Amino acid sequence: MRAQNFCADLHRFMDNNHLSQAEVARRCGLSDRTVSDVLLGNVWPTAETIARLEVGLKYRLWP
Repeated sequence: MRAQNFCADLHRFMDNNHLSQAEVARRCGLSDRTVSDVLLGNVWPTAETIARLEVGLKYRLWP
């Protein structure tokens, strides 16, 4: 359930801020593939990936 919430929250943030996957990847220092895999739920992000997303987006994703 947390994985679904995480992905939904990231999607919602991206939609509300008009961000593409490529822009999220660029801001966070991640590959486009990593962002895509996380958004699709293909992989559970590592702690490092979560931290990069939160720092790059200036948005808390994980409690």
